[in-house]
Amino acid sequence: MLLESFAPMPSVRMKVIPEPPRGKRSVLVAPRTDASYRFYRGGSDVDLLCGQCGRELVNGLQDAIQLQSVVLKCPGCGAFNDSGLPAGA
Repeated sequence: MLLESFAPMPSVRMKVIPEPPRGKRSVLVAPRTDASYRFYRGGSDVDLLCGQCGRELVNGLQDAIQLQSVVLKCPGCGAFNDSGLPAGA
């Protein structure tokens, strides 16, 4: 029997920003607020977390730059997260 060890996926905590002016940025808003909802589920290595509450919003991206110019509104706390900027940037 062969046992494989799996390294945890890297998690990127996004930068919280003020609500963007209407028409300036694409903002994704979740259709529901249940804890299992993700904006995207993939099979790769990177997870994106809300910069305010830490909720996982995107699971399994190949690279964090795939959603570089999108703003994600957290369905848990309502924070606006810049998917192209890690917290502290």
